[in-house]
Amino acid sequence: MALLNQSITPATISVKWKDLNIVGSAKVRDLWARADLGSRDSVYSATVPGHGISFIKVTAHKTRLKDVFEAEYAWLNDFNLTQNGETVPGLAKPAGDSICSGKAKVIQIGNRPDNYIEFQHVFARKAGQYNLSLYYLSGEDRNATLSVNGTDIPLSCLNSGGWDKIARETLPVKLLKGYNIIRISNATDWAPDIDRIEIDLNKNHR
Repeated sequence: MALLNQSITPATISVKWKDLNIVGSAKVRDLWARADLGSRDSVYSATVPGHGISFIKVTAHKTRLKDVFEAEYAWLNDFNLTQNGETVPGLAKPAGDSICSGKAKVIQIGNRPDNYIEFQHVFARKAGQYNLSLYYLSGEDRNATLSVNGTDIPLSCLNSGGWDKIARETLPVKLLKGYNIIRISNATDWAPDIDRIEIDLNKNHR
């Protein structure tokens, strides 16, 4: 892990183990100094010089799978698409929103087949059925297609009751062992704004 200080003065930079999906304590090694720093229960902090960088190695005793996937970090297939040197309007893009879990969402999804959002690195330890929750915002009834590894699941009448309200749609999905791809699209009309998806990947499944 690299801890980068972009300011001109020294700064204390911290990393929480929960943000790395680490459960419990973890050992830290300073790679610059080639020195073991011992275990930290839940967080590691270091003072980094101005415009400096600290490299550490974190060894966890126990980890959990990533199960929350923020839309603003997903693949936006038509993000910043240009034609003849001009940006095409009405394409999917991140937008700040304080009520969303990551303080951001993705808007303008759909209205054409290639304007979709895709979560490309959803890892499952074993194949099976999992519960997926889609968190979205919409002030009107909107439709979307949820595709899991190419299998389409139609979602209709997605309406959270306002563009300033978040709703949740939960449904079972079949995942493969290893990495899975989950896509949200609407080939002919607008999909709702997307906050995130959550999947119960840390539970035992048949």
